[in-house]
Amino acid sequence: MNTPPRTTIIFSNIPQDWLVGIDLQFFNTNHILKGIKLIPDGIHIVHFAKDQSSIRHGFYINAKEADVIICYWDAKDEKILVDDEIGELNITKETSKLSDYYSFMISYPPDPEWKNLTQYINFGQVNYILPRGKRIDSVLTSSDEN
Repeated sequence: MNTPPRTTIIFSNIPQDWLVGIDLQFFNTNHILKGIKLIPDGIHIVHFAKDQSSIRHGFYINAKEADVIICYWDAKDEKILVDDEIGELNITKETSKLSDYYSFMISYPPDPEWKNLTQYINFGQVNYILPRGKRIDSVLTSSDEN
């Protein structure tokens, strides 16, 4: 598989029993789950947490046809690295495994509520509101609040 038909998120090295999600959906990680596939175009939030009582961390994406996003757990620094943060060699390595991973990915669950929440905003507006670095968490204030 050279490119997927829609946006695909690869989970690499994510610890077992974590919560990962997209938009309003959550999934438990395990040794089988390799990502989320067939994400429709538009604004989405990808989020992670150690468990339900932990701070949730995430980032927004502007999904476009055939995008591949890689989320990698850096055990040394104990944080999720995304795309360029993992280095070009690792991006190439992970994307080359896409065909192997694809059948172990969850298809994006249709979510009319998320579509209703995001239908009147664009990614430029999201970027304007988010702090530098574009990472957010469940205790972060917006740039207007600072």
